[in-house]
Amino acid sequence: MDTLARRQVFLDNFVSFPLRYGGWAISEDILYDVLQFCLLKEPKVVLDLGSGTSTIVLGEYAKRMKRKGVDVKIISVDSNKEWLEDTKSLLIKIHSEDHVKLVYAPIVQTKHGHYYDPEKIIEILEEKIECIVVDGPPGSTQEQARYPVMPFFENMISKDGVIFLDDGKRKDEKEIVERWLENFPEWKSEYRKYMKGGFILYRKEADMEKYVIANHNSEIAELHTFSKMEKQTEKVKDLERKLMGRDQEIAKMKKSKFWRLREQYLRCKKA
Repeated sequence: MDTLARRQVFLDNFVSFPLRYGGWAISEDILYDVLQFCLLKEPKVVLDLGSGTSTIVLGEYAKRMKRKGVDVKIISVDSNKEWLEDTKSLLIKIHSEDHVKLVYAPIVQTKHGHYYDPEKIIEILEEKIECIVVDGPPGSTQEQARYPVMPFFENMISKDGVIFLDDGKRKDEKEIVERWLENFPEWKSEYRKYMKGGFILYRKEADMEKYVIANHNSEIAELHTFSKMEKQTEKVKDLERKLMGRDQEIAKMKKSKFWRLREQYLRCKKA
């Protein structure tokens, strides 16, 4: 827990602003690894699918790279206009709005199912993508909602590009990665036990291991989601609820006509 807290403090200090993690937002463990990759590899074009906390951190990364004389292009996509406006207001607070291109791409019918309007994204992609952070669209969009990433953008990813896929614990995301590896066999994946699980993908021929260093272990991930003691407590509470339910059923039964007749029968039999 201390390690996870340190990561959150680091990320908050990095942007000089308290960020939102977990739930709908990206969790701090995978975001920490995304930022580490960026600081080590220094990608010039990053595609952020699903705006929010990741966008704020990536915007700060681009701003710092600009101070070094390096232009970085962050493209953040979302299908929710209000969420994009919220992200924009946060970028303004940390003075990173000039380093991020926010793209409104509504969910439309495509040849790969319902997905962000790909034309809205493709039209502003002038260079190869070096990093993709996939945290959208929502899983409710359709089954395997994030599968279209590879069919639409794989040929636009640089030879040493990396994909970070959030929510890897979900059945859909696991099936998505299986389909990606089947349809794009030159790619390989690595599963990491983030709070919500996650996959990191890159081409087999690319020497990416030195840039996608793991900063977690199963014990930390276990602590972050639910400690072992808390899990045992939940099991006890569940048993208590079941016992309480049975007690209520017994109390209700004792008030019934059947129970009174049963009691009379037992008294007569005893006599």
